[in-house]
Amino acid sequence: MVSGDMFPTELSNFEIADLLKTPHNARLYQEVQKLKTLINELVDYETAHPFDNEAPAESEKRVKTEIEKKEKYIRAQLSIIKTLYRQSVLRVREEKANTTDVKAVNDALILGLHNLKYEEQSLRSEISAAENYEYV
Repeated sequence: MVSGDMFPTELSNFEIADLLKTPHNARLYQEVQKLKTLINELVDYETAHPFDNEAPAESEKRVKTEIEKKEKYIRAQLSIIKTLYRQSVLRVREEKANTTDVKAVNDALILGLHNLKYEEQSLRSEISAAENYEYV
């Protein structure tokens, strides 16, 4: 269950970056924000420079070169994000494995405790029966 203190009451104050607890997740978030900026820049550039068949070939070539350059930056940023995402998946798998191991140890300890309590109760009832035994 999620506590109410964790999330802001108003969406205008909501910042995802404030909720990220690990440096790895914070870096992944920053890289995604960079990708978002690069994509917005590409879209803005393409909107500002639409393809025109009547435009001079030189200017058209310059626009295409700039678009290709921006696309290369986007692909490079995507590769960074993919790498960080894979690392996140591996860390989650490691944590799940560690949690499973710790849970197994904890369950074994709890079972041992219950066995000791049962044995103690059994011995107490035997002691009580022996103390109350009437002999002639």
